Amino acid sequence: MFHQVLTANTKRNVRHFLRKIDIYLLVTNCITVIGASLCLLRPPEGPLPFSKFLRVLKPFENLIHLSRARVQHVNLTGPDPPSVRPQWLYVTSKVKKKPLVARTLAQEFSQFGSVDVKILDSQHALVAVAQHRRAKDVLRTFRRHKTLSVRPYNSFLDSPKIKIALWCSGTAVVLSAVAVYLWKSWT
Repeated sequence: MFHQVLTANTKRNVRHFLRKIDIYLLVTNCITVIGASLCLLRPPEGPLPFSKFLRVLKPFENLIHLSRARVQHVNLTGPDPPSVRPQWLYVTSKVKKKPLVARTLAQEFSQFGSVDVKILDSQHALVAVAQHRRAKDVLRTFRRHKTLSVRPYNSFLDSPKIKIALWCSGTAVVLSAVAVYLWKSWT
C-alpha cells in the first residue's frame, strides 16, 4: 500500500515537471520567433550619428531627472513642473479627553506607507501621505473609526486663523443684531 501511494505521488510530480518544461519551451520558442521576425523586419542600420542623438535629447535639455520625487524633473532654465502631491488629511480626535500624539498617529497610519504628521492642537492634526491612492485608502479605512475622524484638509475652513476670524465676525454680527434690536425696542 505504501508503494502505491509513493508511485502515485511520483507520477503526479513527473507530470507536473513535464508541464513546466513544456511551458518553458513554448515561451522560449515564442520569444525566439518574435525576436527573429523583428530582426528581419527592421532594416540594418549602422551606429547613430551624433546629430540624431542631439535631436532625440533636445526636449530633455537643462532638465535634471528626480527619480523618487513627486516632480519628474527640475528645469534649470525655466519654471519647474507643478508638484502633484496628494491632499493633506485632517484628523480629529472623537474622544475629547484623549489628546492626539504624533507617534501614535504615525503608527496608526504606517500601514499606508510613509506619512508625515503635524499636530495642530490636542484634538487636531494634519497627516500627509505619499500617494493619492493611499490617501483614498486612508479615508475609506477610517470612515467608521471609533476614536479618529479623518477627512480631506480644507485650507479655508480648517485653518485656526480663519476659524478665529469666522468666530469673531459671527460674534460681531450677533452683537450688532442684538444692539439694533435693543435700540429699536427702546425708541
